[in-house]
Amino acid sequence: MTRSDKEEYFRDKFIDSIVANGTGVEDMSELARRFSDTNIKDIFERWSRLGREQFLVKKVGFINVHVRSEPPGFWGVTKNVINDFRAIKKHLRTPCWFVLLVGQENGMEQDGYILEDIFSSPMIESPSEQAEAYKINERNLDRSKVIHSTDKIVKRLIELGELKSTSSKKVILRKRSSNANTSPIG
Repeated sequence: MTRSDKEEYFRDKFIDSIVANGTGVEDMSELARRFSDTNIKDIFERWSRLGREQFLVKKVGFINVHVRSEPPGFWGVTKNVINDFRAIKKHLRTPCWFVLLVGQENGMEQDGYILEDIFSSPMIESPSEQAEAYKINERNLDRSKVIHSTDKIVKRLIELGELKSTSSKKVILRKRSSNANTSPIG
């Protein structure tokens, strides 16, 4: 299995585990069609066009998934996604998470880290800054905070999302037809 095949396998395994744990993933192009707020709608449309790994996970919030097929983990997080997450948190009060996945050395299972911000725990050293992205090396992370196995990563993500969402619900306008309705995200 090539590196890119293995990364695709891990990404699919992660998404499948989200569904198996009682929640689901929403497509960005579908989400963009429901929003009347132009700035937020533009973010979702851009994410859809770029094919980035951003998803809305029901009961969790938005996630940006980065996969490395084998250790050590080394991931790039674009400044645009960081800024988009800040806008979403501010305007929608919806939690956003960076999920860093790395294949284990022995087998077809993966380890992972969940970060609310790329400058906070489990980060122990600042990521290196480049013109358009931050590069996170696994040595920048607190290895005692690694989550072993896809299922445990997803369960922890759902747990974190539920904790955050209880304090962050906001009603937003969604364009359904010619009339705008209100409905909470989540």
